[in-house]
Amino acid sequence: MLPEEVALELKEKGNTQSKFFDSVTILFTDFKDFTKLTEKVSSTELIEELNYCFKEFDRIISKYGIEKIKTIGDAYMAVSGLPKKDENHALKMVNASLEIRDFMEQYKQKRINENKSFFEMRIGINSGEVVAGIVGIKKFAYDVWGSAVNLASEMEVHGAIGKVNISQNTFNLVKDNFDTELRTEKLQDSDVNMYFAEPKEKNVALKKVKEFIVEKQKQELPKHLHYHNINHILDVHNAVINYAKLEGISTENTELLETAALFHDSGFIVKADGHELISCEFAEEFLPNFGYDAVQIEKIKGMIMATKIPQSPTNHLEQILADADLDYLGRDDFEEISNGLFEELKAENKVTDLNTWNKIQVSFFEKHSYFTESAKRLRNDKKQQNLELIKKQLL
Repeated sequence: MLPEEVALELKEKGNTQSKFFDSVTILFTDFKDFTKLTEKVSSTELIEELNYCFKEFDRIISKYGIEKIKTIGDAYMAVSGLPKKDENHALKMVNASLEIRDFMEQYKQKRINENKSFFEMRIGINSGEVVAGIVGIKKFAYDVWGSAVNLASEMEVHGAIGKVNISQNTFNLVKDNFDTELRTEKLQDSDVNMYFAEPKEKNVALKKVKEFIVEKQKQELPKHLHYHNINHILDVHNAVINYAKLEGISTENTELLETAALFHDSGFIVKADGHELISCEFAEEFLPNFGYDAVQIEKIKGMIMATKIPQSPTNHLEQILADADLDYLGRDDFEEISNGLFEELKAENKVTDLNTWNKIQVSFFEKHSYFTESAKRLRNDKKQQNLELIKKQLL
């Protein structure tokens, strides 16, 4: 498979030009002692296991908009930041790599529990400049070249099982967003430092804010709220964490997003109409007690107000919270959540029957659009399917 824009260029012109990218991030993975494993496992089972793992790798990198380049035997290669340039390429690649690592560790444990052979994996990452383009005249293949690619491969070779090994180049781009450990060894025949990357520990203040506002809403939100309840708050909170990773958001801004998600519907404690402004007032009242400054609180208030229908985000963070708030529109659990909102509106005498509710939903769906590329990529197809299901229920 070729990248879409490269395929279009090839179709229109019959050829493509190689392109220079001044900053991308390259990933290599490889399974330890793969050759020895081939002696213990049948070829059919081995291919099935490789396919199972690589399909999950594909799913993960696709979420982040990362380009898969190729697999070579048991090796897997991908690049973030091309063919469409992305200033957050390193953040996205390290986040994706940590997800791949966690998947492999969980799958390894499952295989151990089943008394079966298992894969152990090394991951290596480097950032730098590359040239990318199509090679061959029969079976076209999109590939990348450059010293940065060679160094990424070396990072994998000198990696460690269950770890994400990043170069100094990548470290310089992500150091504020991950917990990193400088390795005592340097890359052989070079002065390149290597680091292990792990997710950053949550800010203590954010943990305390979450405990406070979640408990407040559990105790004080009206009991008839079948939708705007603590389950919705936590669902949106989880969604912003996911979208923040996919959109390459910094740790500091992710914490502001999380805070805004936890507060965004707290105004329902007082009343439904104008609840966004009340939520902002709660943020102003309580967040200074947890060390948030005026600038941070203003950002949080802006995100909360962006969720007001019709949504009107004015920046990237506001777009993320707006999409997270309506994430369920494009999910498998849409019907269950929608039924909860119907029951809530019925209790408030804002809607009386299911057919009227479905007409309202159709109108809402047709006016709504996701803002972030991640939400569009993850949710648009299922959202359209959900819309068609609602239309079929109209009388």
